[in-house]
Amino acid sequence: MTGIIPSILLEDSKSNRYFFYYKDSSICYREISAAGDTKDTILISQANADFAAALDTNDTICLTCNSRYKGVLLFTYSNGGWKFETIVNLHNSSDIYIMDMVVQNGSIHIFFSKKLSLSMCNVYHLHRSINEHTPYIDYSWRKNSLSEIYPQNMEDSYSLLPLKNGIIHYASVWYDGAIYCINYYCFDDSVKSWLHKSLNFSYKNQVFIKLISHNKKINLFCFSNENGTGNIRHFVGKSGGGNDIDFKDSGNIRIDTGGVIPLFYYDDKAMQLAWIKDNILHQYIFDDSTGKWKKAATLPITAESSIYIIRTVKNSGQPIITKGYFFIDENFNISKPIERISKNTDSEKSGGTQQFPTAPNMNDYLKQILSEIKDLSDNVQFLKSKIDDLESSTFVQKSQKDEKNFPFAAKPITAIRNESDYPELKKSGFKDKFMRIESTPSFDSISVKQDNINTYIGKPATKTPPDETSCETKGIIPATDNEKQAFVSPGAASRMGTDNANASKSNALLKRIGEYFK
Repeated sequence: MTGIIPSILLEDSKSNRYFFYYKDSSICYREISAAGDTKDTILISQANADFAAALDTNDTICLTCNSRYKGVLLFTYSNGGWKFETIVNLHNSSDIYIMDMVVQNGSIHIFFSKKLSLSMCNVYHLHRSINEHTPYIDYSWRKNSLSEIYPQNMEDSYSLLPLKNGIIHYASVWYDGAIYCINYYCFDDSVKSWLHKSLNFSYKNQVFIKLISHNKKINLFCFSNENGTGNIRHFVGKSGGGNDIDFKDSGNIRIDTGGVIPLFYYDDKAMQLAWIKDNILHQYIFDDSTGKWKKAATLPITAESSIYIIRTVKNSGQPIITKGYFFIDENFNISKPIERISKNTDSEKSGGTQQFPTAPNMNDYLKQILSEIKDLSDNVQFLKSKIDDLESSTFVQKSQKDEKNFPFAAKPITAIRNESDYPELKKSGFKDKFMRIESTPSFDSISVKQDNINTYIGKPATKTPPDETSCETKGIIPATDNEKQAFVSPGAASRMGTDNANASKSNALLKRIGEYFK
C-alpha cells in the first residue's frame, strides 16, 4: 500500500517521479528519485481539490490550483526549487474549477470553468509563451472565452487532446434544456486562434465524451446510458490533418457497464475502455480490423490492491499523456491491469504444472565411484611408500640405539632378535592386504546397457505371489492393486539376466573394497 491516493504522476527524462495528491485541504506530492529515495512535500495548504499539472520537454514541472486565500496560482519547479505567481486574483477566483493544463511548443495553456448559473458554466482558456531565450521579458496572459459546458459530471463532460505539432483539440457537452449537443474546437498555436464547429448529432440522455488520437486520426467516443445499458457511439476524423474537425460516424455498440461511466484511454498499442463495478475491473480493447470492442479481461479488486485513475505524463523527448487505471505496488511502481493479469496468468501456469524429479542416471554414479576409488588407490600408494620409509628409518634408529647402549655385548646385533631382548615392531599389514587388490576396474568393463527398465517414484507396493501359469504363458510380471508394472518382452528377460550378473560383480567388487578399509 502506498498510503496516498495520487491523481497525477509526472516522470521526467531522468526517471524521477512525482506523485501529486490531495490530502487534508492541501496539495502534496511524493518525489521518488531514480535511485529510489522518497521525499514527501506539501506544496500548498488551504486549496481546492481540483488542480492540474504538466511537464515540458525541459523537465520543468507546472501546476495550477485555486487557493482559498490567494486566487488561482501557477507553480513552476525547475533547478530544484519552486516559485509561484497569481494568474487570477482572489476576488475573481470564486466558483472556478480547474479543468486541465497543457505545456507544449514553449507555451502554457490553462483551462478552467466559472459557474454562471445552476445549470451552466463558462469555459476559459489562458495561454502564455515561456520562451527560454528571452527570460527577462514578462509575457502576459491571453484569455479566450471558449464555450459553455453543462456542469453535471464535469470531468466526463469535456475532453482535451494536445498533439505534438502544437494543435489542441477540445470537445464539450452543452445542454439546452431538451437535448445534449456536442461542440468541437481546435486551437492552432501558430495563429493563436480557435476553430469551432457544432457536430450534427445530439442525445436525449446525458452523454459523456472522450478524444483519443489513434492511427494518426482523431477518435471521438460518446457514451450514454439508454434503456438500462451502455451505448458507445464512435466518430473518426475524415482526414489525418492536425486541425481536422470533420467526423464520420463509425456506428454504435452496446456494452453493459451496470450504469458506470467507463474510462476510455490509449496505451500506445490499442484503444481501451475499462470500469470498476462491485470490486471487479472490466476491460475491453478496440479491434481495428473489425471495428468492435472485445473483452480483454475481468480482474477482481481486493482490499490489498492499490488501483487508481491516474493521469500520467512521461517526458521521453516529447511528453506522453495517458489517463487510465493503474496499480501501484509497495515500491511505487505503476503497472497496467493487462500487465497484472498477464503476470498472474504466467504465475498460475508455472505453479499449476507439477514438476516431477527426473530419474537418476546410475551410470553417472558408477563413474563417480570409480573415479573416487582411483584417487583413493593413488593416495594409498603414496601412504605405502611413506610407511616403508618410516618403518625403515625407525628400525635403523633403534639398532643404532641398541649398539650405543650395549657396546660390549658378546653377540652381534642383527635384525633378528629374541622377544626377551628387543620386541620386534609390528607392521600393520594393511599395505600387503591392499596390494593384493586387483587393479581398479574400468567403467566400460562393468557398465552395461540398460534397456526396458522403468523407474518408479513413490512407495513400492507389497509383493504378492505370482501366478506361475499366467507368467509363463503371457510373459508379464504380476502387479499389485496399487502399482502398475512394465511389460517385459522375452528378449529383454535374457538381457535382464546379464544385467543382474554384472550388477552382482560390481557389488562383490565394492564389498571387497569395503572389507579392506575396515
